[in-house]
Amino acid sequence: EVAWAQITDSFNASVSSCPRRTDQLKLKWENLKKSARKRSTKIRMNHIKTGGGKPDYIPPDDALDRVASILGATCEGYSVAFGGDSNSTF
Repeated sequence: EVAWAQITDSFNASVSSCPRRTDQLKLKWENLKKSARKRSTKIRMNHIKTGGGKPDYIPPDDALDRVASILGATCEGYSVAFGGDSNSTF
């Protein structure tokens, strides 16, 4: 909560026309994270889809790219090594 209070104070100091409450900034951050994850998933699915044809155009979005870089693997997904368990014994 202390960090969010500092973020709110910093944000409100930088804008004079429309100050925001902490809950508004938290909601905006949650929405940005959700949008960044959706966009990242859409890009990833666009790369691996099958069926031919041209890939879908996904317009660039610098803000969501920055959010995705902050989120790291929670946004990009974790890489999973594909392979069998044929060497495993049961």
